[in-house]
Amino acid sequence: MNNIFNFHILVTDDNDDLLDLIFLELKNHFQTVTKTNSVDQALEILKKEKIDLIVSDFQMPEKNGLDFIKILRETKDFTPFILLTGNASDKKALSTLNYMAYSIVDKPYISEILIYTAKQCLFYEKLKKSYGFPEKEMEQIDDKLNRLLISLEKKAS
Repeated sequence: MNNIFNFHILVTDDNDDLLDLIFLELKNHFQTVTKTNSVDQALEILKKEKIDLIVSDFQMPEKNGLDFIKILRETKDFTPFILLTGNASDKKALSTLNYMAYSIVDKPYISEILIYTAKQCLFYEKLKKSYGFPEKEMEQIDDKLNRLLISLEKKAS
């Protein structure tokens, strides 16, 4: 197996059929895929395991994809994040980009697009690390950008 595919992906979706489908598609391309059907379960997994990429549905009961990424960024967790949504032009879905979601993939999605987007994201993260960007410095830059984008979002509301 090529080293680039040696990643752990966490998939979160409240629709069990879609969750199983996404899980199987990603499992064909990546070494480890973990699935869960709620943000709370995903947060528990993130406490115990190193995750390289999160793929999450936007519209879920209790906590949605935006809630999920906000919780992550507020706790200084900058795990790459891809959002799946049935309406990519939805303002709430688009606001996840303010919290540094890597990409939004529209549903119903084409499997190849999701796989390509996941690989592209992971290549980018690997490239960032291979050039030796200091983790602390990257975290500080990400934190400043996150605070700026949150304040801009509040002013726009």
